[in-house]
Parts: sequence; C-alpha cells; structure tokens
Amino acid sequence: MDTTFITSSDYPGESTLFSSSEWTRLENNFTAWAQAQPSIQAAFAVGSRCRVDPPPDEWSDLDLMLFVTGREEFCHQNTWLNELGEVWDAVFNYTVNGDPEWLVTFAGGYNIDFVLLDSGQLSGLVQANPMPEPFMRGYRLLIDKDGLAAQLSPAPKQPQQPPMPSQQDLTRIIGAFWYVAFYMAKQIRRRDLNMVQIRDHTLKEFLMTMMVWHALAVRGPQAPVWHMGRFMERWADPQAVRDLPTTFGLYEPESACRALDNSLVLFQHLAHETSECLGLAYPTQVEEHMSSLVRDLLQGP
Repeated sequence: MDTTFITSSDYPGESTLFSSSEWTRLENNFTAWAQAQPSIQAAFAVGSRCRVDPPPDEWSDLDLMLFVTGREEFCHQNTWLNELGEVWDAVFNYTVNGDPEWLVTFAGGYNIDFVLLDSGQLSGLVQANPMPEPFMRGYRLLIDKDGLAAQLSPAPKQPQQPPMPSQQDLTRIIGAFWYVAFYMAKQIRRRDLNMVQIRDHTLKEFLMTMMVWHALAVRGPQAPVWHMGRFMERWADPQAVRDLPTTFGLYEPESACRALDNSLVLFQHLAHETSECLGLAYPTQVEEHMSSLVRDLLQGP
C-alpha cells in the first residue's frame, strides 16, 4: 500500500494577503475592550490561529469564545462589534452545539467568529474531561477576571482521536451510504440534477467518515485524522486522496453518473479494507443487492 504522507512543512505559514500586525491589532482591540466590559467574565482564542501543527495559513480566521452574563444583549444587537473595528459584514448564527455566534468580516477581509457562552458554562469547561474539541489543538486565554478560566488544563500534545468504529457503526454507515447512492441514481435517471448535487453532500459525509475509519484501522488509533476531511493529505490513504476528485460531478447526467460510480468504487475499497483490518463482519448482502440496483440504473437505457 502507498503510504507516502506529507508533513506540516508542506503547509504555508505566514500570510501574504493578510497582515499579521492587523490580526494582532484586532485581537488586542478585542482584549482591551472586553477587559472593560463587566458582563464579560472570560474569553479564549481557539481554532487555527492557536494551532501549532499545522500552523495557521493566510486563510485562517480568528475564533473567539466569550463567557458572558446577559448574553441576550450580545445576540440581539451588534453595535458592540463596531467598537472593535470597521465592520463590513456581520451574520448572526448558531454553532453545531446550538450556541449563538456572530460571524464578522472586518475591513480588509479579516474574519472573526465570536461564540457567546453563558458565564455559568465556564466551570463546566474547566472540569470537562476530555477537554472540548475546540480547545484540543490549542488555545490562548485572553480574559480571566476571576481566575477560573486559568484553571483550564493545557491543550494535550496529542488531541483525542475519534474511536474505532464498532460493528454496528460499520454496518450502519455502509447501509446508509448505499441508500443515498440508490436515491441519487434514481434522481440522475429522473434528471433532477439539483437534488443529485444536494444529496451528494450527504454521500460525501459518509465517504469522509469511511476515510477517517480507514486511516485509524490501517495506521492505528493515533493516526492524525481531522474532522470533515481537513488536511487529508496528511493522514488519509494517498490513493484515496488522488481518486477523490473523480467523485465530484458536473451538473449534467453523464458527469453525475461517472462521479457516483467513482464514489461507489472508492467507498467499497475503503470499507472492505477497514472491515478486514478491524476484523469486523462486512454486510455483503446489503452491498450486493444495493450495488446491483444502483449500477443497473447508472448503466440503463
């Protein structure tokens, strides 16, 4: 098996488009402003700009987590953002965990994400074991008004990796992949190409999950995998990385057929190797029945 993986030295470091001094100025502006706000108990910088390996690149945003009292005031109006810099765009949103956040673009294209957490959540963060994922790859403590935030443990040298898949996990993801693939094949025949594109995102999520499991199975539980396929060149099967572009199709039937078929081939290869490496039973009948349905549709008149 090809096991040529790239390292952190293959990634760009200092930005050529965005000024490091401007990033520093914006962060310092925030820190000085937050220190003067009685409602802000603590604040952390997390994410790529606190990461060591790989280091932040020119596209990295600044992610800030604020622990505040009365966070509704921060949610319902955004005038406070203007005190930090010239705001070009501000979008209110919710994180995957349901926490409110402001996604802000400051003058020149500097993006800062402000996640708003209730001050009562800080003690839970400090006591959490394992440490919450956003802090795993590094953080900086910017504001700590009562000493509680400083009790957070340092980020681990090796972030916690996802668990190996169980038999139930493997069976479920393979079944789900084929279910969506069959649905997509029907939409291709129907010429509903917009729905094909939409469902392909779901299919890719299953494919990314299998790429992660494959890396863990082949390289061991300490394989440096990332969520959502990030930095896959560092940890995923090199041939799978080379084949992945062929799984994306254009908005037309022939291209969509080729892309879906290539997705099937890649997923099957990874799933079979993962099953074999982990000693898990493969749902052969599911694959045989569903692949027959899908390929009949793709190759039909």
